[in-house]
Amino acid sequence: MAYAVHHVLTEAFVAAEEVEAYRLVIVDPTDEYKCRYPEADSDTQLLGITAHHAASGEVVDVVTLGVALLDVDATTDIVHGDDIVAISTAGKGQKCPTTAATVFECIGYARTAATAAAERIPVYISKHPRTVPA
Repeated sequence: MAYAVHHVLTEAFVAAEEVEAYRLVIVDPTDEYKCRYPEADSDTQLLGITAHHAASGEVVDVVTLGVALLDVDATTDIVHGDDIVAISTAGKGQKCPTTAATVFECIGYARTAATAAAERIPVYISKHPRTVPA
């Protein structure tokens, strides 16, 4: 299915490691001009979603505002409006977990549903923390 995307703000970063298109990245903690995959779903430095593939050391465009496509692992069904977080080192997105008394850094909200382990959906980028009540 084709989706409309609207990249309002795209920034150029150097890939600190090889990154695939449509994946979540964070600012590399050792160099603010580089990006890499998150280390965990609780990573608090989410930057945006890659617009294309880049090898380590190459420039990659990262969508930081707007609507961008994101590869998700919908092992738990995602519905329109769900908070989306990083799975971990793969840079894929997932529905925000429900672990009590935990704060998750969300990249934004799902614009469509996903029900399979490997889908690509549009995400409205609106970085925000989500605290799961105890």
